[in-house]
Amino acid sequence: MAYFTKEVYQRKAEWAARKMHEQSKIKTLTEEQHDTLTWLCDYRHEFHCNYEHLFISDQSDMCEYNPDEINKRLLECNLPAIEGLPDPGDLPWDLDFDLLSHEEQEDWERKAAEFNSSGHHKFSHSGFTLWKEDSGVYDEFCEIMEKINDTIEDYLAQVDCFYGTEYCPTQNARMAELLGGTTHNDSHTETMNN
Repeated sequence: MAYFTKEVYQRKAEWAARKMHEQSKIKTLTEEQHDTLTWLCDYRHEFHCNYEHLFISDQSDMCEYNPDEINKRLLECNLPAIEGLPDPGDLPWDLDFDLLSHEEQEDWERKAAEFNSSGHHKFSHSGFTLWKEDSGVYDEFCEIMEKINDTIEDYLAQVDCFYGTEYCPTQNARMAELLGGTTHNDSHTETMNN
């Protein structure tokens, strides 16, 4: 994940707002469909940029992953559902640490104390943070989140091809937003899966 200055983030937000406004003028979709696709883009972007906050359950109220809600909103405006979204029950969370046995938690606390006493690191760990980093649970979480992101981006690419829109983020668009320009996608020859 890249980190940018406040000015760059502001330019990115302005670019996205202009882009979504331009999309709403494309007559191949209804206003409700444009609104839903704009919501889906914002939703995808929000969780894609905030994996760490989503993993920590008490910080995850900003964007709860709910594939049923996503598909409900799409179907309500006569857009096809997104197939292949992972089940939220498959996602590991920070609360999984609390489900470890008392002995397992103590073992992670002991490992963290050993790590902290080694004197070779500029930061310290708790049992939880070491578990998150070394057990693979956070990596698994990020892999599933990337699958969700990729599935939504693939869906948006299909929408773009079928309706002549530009909802799917592309490397071209990402570069243009950083440079303050725009891109245009004329290809809409493929058929959207219904």
